[in-house]
Amino acid sequence: MISLTHLFIGILPIILAQDPTITTTSSDSTTVIDSTTVSSTQSLTAVITNTASVPVTDPNGVVKSIYDFLPGAGLNITYNLLTQISNTSEGISLLNLVSQGNISFLAPTDQAYQNVSTNITSNSTLLTQLFSYHFLQGVWGPNTTATIPNDTIVRTFLNGSEYHLPGGFSSPIVLSKQPKALLKDVGPFEVIQNSFGLITNEELSGPDLRIFVIDQVLQLPQKVNDTVIPTQPLFNNTNLLDPLIDSEGFTLFLPYHHAVGTMNFSVTELEQVLPNHIINGSVVYSTELLLENFTSAGGEPFLIEQNENGTFVTSGNVTALIVGADWIVSNGVIHVIDHIFLNTDVDQEAAESAYSVNVAQAVSSDVFFVRSVFKWGERGVYSGE
Repeated sequence: MISLTHLFIGILPIILAQDPTITTTSSDSTTVIDSTTVSSTQSLTAVITNTASVPVTDPNGVVKSIYDFLPGAGLNITYNLLTQISNTSEGISLLNLVSQGNISFLAPTDQAYQNVSTNITSNSTLLTQLFSYHFLQGVWGPNTTATIPNDTIVRTFLNGSEYHLPGGFSSPIVLSKQPKALLKDVGPFEVIQNSFGLITNEELSGPDLRIFVIDQVLQLPQKVNDTVIPTQPLFNNTNLLDPLIDSEGFTLFLPYHHAVGTMNFSVTELEQVLPNHIINGSVVYSTELLLENFTSAGGEPFLIEQNENGTFVTSGNVTALIVGADWIVSNGVIHVIDHIFLNTDVDQEAAESAYSVNVAQAVSSDVFFVRSVFKWGERGVYSGE
């Protein structure tokens, strides 16, 4: 048996600078850090100084448009928090990027902050990271967003620190929209976070800027173990996912807990099958799965096919349906599948070659597609019938 760690060729561990007293959990796709949360939106507003000014050159007037819009729309906390980071070097760096235009902004309502910890609002680095994930690269809207069950992958400005992807790309979010007949009821499109849909409402539109109001604060991408373990208890009390935490990019086909059924796996058995659930060194979103051939971290080929019933992935003699795509984690992506691959074969030379190619190509596209077809079981919005 070859250790999973040894299959991750060329990965250098990265020591993450993180405050050990701050832990990230999720509640209905809303970011909650630590247990000290703001008791009301009024108390959060009260602790923030409102000293509005445009802190950057702002050649296109984009930042000024944001500052002008937020108070009038009743988004006072977002306004005040942006003002707060404008007095810091990291905040100014972010707003300088925003000022170049061609961006979209997901602006939370005041009520959306009720579960956000003061550890974020009082920490300029964490607060800037949070806003970096709410600014999107490009002017997006329903006309440029795929219809469920397809996804649109959109880059944000969240990059660096523990958020590291191949090629230096920033962390993305996932957009999708309901069929046209339902749009009047749910808004122009949704932000999908690990199967939860967060509805947007367009409020401001221009050639260089679109602002959409959201009623939850987006959850920052979590580490892979924080995402996987609540979904698949098989990995509880193991360190099998540790190499992925330190990876410079990966794609994981994760069997949902129902996929395992009554089968029992020892840690050794899991270690043998896990490599053939992973594309090592490459972050492959649903929009890219059909574009080329992929090799697993165990050196085995994946066969990926699509028909009217969905998108299927085969490893060895097991074929699985993708039932939940594009679960974004801090340094990779997860696609949830309905079967576990039992392939224990290993081709070390093929694994090393595939990893080297993946790193060289930094396979991580900025192009959105309306191509892949999925049968969503997790979202509850598409049954495939």
